[in-house]
Amino acid sequence: MKLEVIRFSSQNDSTLGLLFDVTNGRKFLCFTLEDEARDTKIMSETRIPEGIYELKLRTHGGFHDRYTKKYGSKFHKGMIHVQNVPNFRYILWHTGNTDEHTAGCLLLGD
Repeated sequence: MKLEVIRFSSQNDSTLGLLFDVTNGRKFLCFTLEDEARDTKIMSETRIPEGIYELKLRTHGGFHDRYTKKYGSKFHKGMIHVQNVPNFRYILWHTGNTDEHTAGCLLLGD
């Protein structure tokens, strides 16, 4: 599977985007929210740089435990974990409503 995020609005506190499955054509999946772009990274306040990244499933850690409890193990199988982002660690895709809910992660919504 190949996914693409198109960022269309970058403001002082946040970046809005669209997530597509581009494996076979282009299929819209959801809206995204990230922290803002910065020339100099500020921990928990900066979005990841544009690039191509591998995604893996993270099946341990605080987010995984909370989501398993909230959604159940039949539904929740792990967190989408963005791999090898320069100068970033534990970048996940998860739910949230505002830029306060992200620390460099990509928030997914309707």
